[in-house]
Amino acid sequence: MIVRAKEKYIREAGKIVANSIEKMALLAVPGNTTGHLNNYAKEVINSNKHVKSSFYGFSGFPEYICTSINEEAVHGIPSCSRELKEGDMLSIDFAVSYKGYHADAAITIPIGKVDNRKTNIISVGKATLNTAISVATKGRHIGDISYTIQSFADDMGCIPVIEFSGHCIGTEMHMPPQIPSFGIPESGLILEEGMALAIEPVIADGKYKLQKDMDGWTVRTTNGVLTSHFEHTVLITKNGTDILTKV
Repeated sequence: MIVRAKEKYIREAGKIVANSIEKMALLAVPGNTTGHLNNYAKEVINSNKHVKSSFYGFSGFPEYICTSINEEAVHGIPSCSRELKEGDMLSIDFAVSYKGYHADAAITIPIGKVDNRKTNIISVGKATLNTAISVATKGRHIGDISYTIQSFADDMGCIPVIEFSGHCIGTEMHMPPQIPSFGIPESGLILEEGMALAIEPVIADGKYKLQKDMDGWTVRTTNGVLTSHFEHTVLITKNGTDILTKV
């Protein structure tokens, strides 16, 4: 998806997402609830007539953010009855559109003090995303991003969760082609100036097994494996790559 003509809109969407996630991370403290974070996201969206939620109602999703705790990998549904506890690990996934152009980002954070295992998978997940972004430049291929995610995670003794992929983004939140977390270098679409991508590795700290909860959305590991989830929306430019969802 080339968004050059409306680049200012996707940049504004990215700024809203970045600032909102930063605020939600500050609110994510022991004793607070994931529903409180969701209410903040709803307020952000309702405060600007040009901003719409990318998640609410998408394929029936009932809320404005995804909040996944500990063994939950992705798509957790926030609730005012879901209290955060010291030592938890939380991923927050948030996306909005501004004047019809979407931006999407995710972070995984510790709640208070966490153990070394959670600290490590958070660190590896963040580093994997940053390394993948570094190869997302004009003239490279989607496969270069995918291979980088796979090889970097492997070098860190971790495993990409291949059931979930990044994606192109623009007038829709999910646009083709997908950006898998495994691949072959110099394969797939060639990156062009003006393309917007949501690069989104989910990284596991061991061989994982997944199941979907009865709510129809929350996906968790069933064998004690931990995962981290990081995502940025980036724009391919003639001078490099701009991260639109970074504060």
